[in-house]
Amino acid sequence: MLINLVADVPASVTRLAKEFVSITRPIEHPRAVRFVARNDPGQLAELVALIDKGVVHVKADVRPLESLADLHRAAERGLIRGKVILKVEA
Repeated sequence: MLINLVADVPASVTRLAKEFVSITRPIEHPRAVRFVARNDPGQLAELVALIDKGVVHVKADVRPLESLADLHRAAERGLIRGKVILKVEA
C-alpha cells in the first residue's frame, strides 16, 4: 500500500502500489482511496495506543535543522521514508 502525503504524485510512483491512499487530492488509480483527516482527540488517543502496543510502527529520524535543504532535496527525489524530526540547537 502506498500512502500519499504530497500534492503531486507522478504516475511512475502510483504504479508502484496495488492500493493507494491519498490525503491531499484524488489520485487516478484503480484502487485509490482519498482520506481526509480531522482533528479528533479520541482517534489520536487510539492511534497512540496502537503505537504503544507495537501494532503500528512509526519510522522517525532526527536530523539537525542545518540539514533541512538536503532533506528537502532528498524528499523531492523520493528518498525519505517515514517522519523526520528537525532538532534545533539552542
